[in-house]
Amino acid sequence: MDELSSALGVVKSFVSDEKIREIVEKVQHHLLTAGAEIAAPPEVLPKLKQRIIDEDVAWLEKICDSISEKMEPIREFILPGKTKESALMDLARSVARRAERSVLKLYMKDLVSDSLYKYFNRLSSLLYALARLIDQGKAL
Repeated sequence: MDELSSALGVVKSFVSDEKIREIVEKVQHHLLTAGAEIAAPPEVLPKLKQRIIDEDVAWLEKICDSISEKMEPIREFILPGKTKESALMDLARSVARRAERSVLKLYMKDLVSDSLYKYFNRLSSLLYALARLIDQGKAL
């Protein structure tokens, strides 16, 4: 979580689109919540006041959908590095995928919630969509 939040902090420092910066910052706050949820002993999980919930997953999906409406269909593989900003977003996406694999291991042992696993599954999709948006020079 910490590595991903740091990678997103680098992204945030380079991206000029204020809405994208706000999304990235909200994700960073979610990562703090996710880290606390992962660190909590299983018996404490039901009592946690701050958790990743289905509404957080829906928020990611809503943003992905709004980006998809603005984008051309994908016709070929997209190589990272068209712009510095999108390359950094792609790097953060790669870190998010690694975090997702770690969360999956915990999920398979019933140590994290369905919502937390779904969040990480959708997070890399969001970061990919944001990188494409940046590449195409479009705003949210």
